[in-house]
Amino acid sequence: PEAHLSNGGEIGFDSIFSLQDLEQSLKETGKIQEENWVKNKLEPQIKEALAHIIKMGSFTFVKDARNFQVFGPDILIDEDLNVWIVEINNAPGLASPNPFTMNFIYTFEKEMLLLALHIVEKRAQKIHNFLEKKYQQYKQFPEILRGNFSSVNIEELRSEYQSKVMVN
Repeated sequence: PEAHLSNGGEIGFDSIFSLQDLEQSLKETGKIQEENWVKNKLEPQIKEALAHIIKMGSFTFVKDARNFQVFGPDILIDEDLNVWIVEINNAPGLASPNPFTMNFIYTFEKEMLLLALHIVEKRAQKIHNFLEKKYQQYKQFPEILRGNFSSVNIEELRSEYQSKVMVN
């Protein structure tokens, strides 16, 4: 292989070769010419390969919204620039303090917090909508149900009740 892309965990921080470095090297050797090759070509291939693997193994995943797990794929790119998934690690080496892992952990935590906030906001909106609906229903109740007996005409109340029962 021309290079070993790594998060630096096992081969050492000085051996890190980023995707941007890979793109630059492939341009310099004439393997690719287009700008943003990683974003436009490589990333979609990786996502497709990982989606396939996830679908194939999804029956083994714990289906509980309170749980999550981080997986780390080992990816090989052959001479024809095809993507191959070598293995999926269920405990990727994120303990090594280097720029990649620190950035990943920061981004991951930020996205998890934003996702949790989104879920809380959606639930709060559902609760608000429910309470608003109940409030609107409550406003439609006759005065007697609110405890104001002085302004209630029993005959009007009976007539109103019967008209609503007949309509519904």
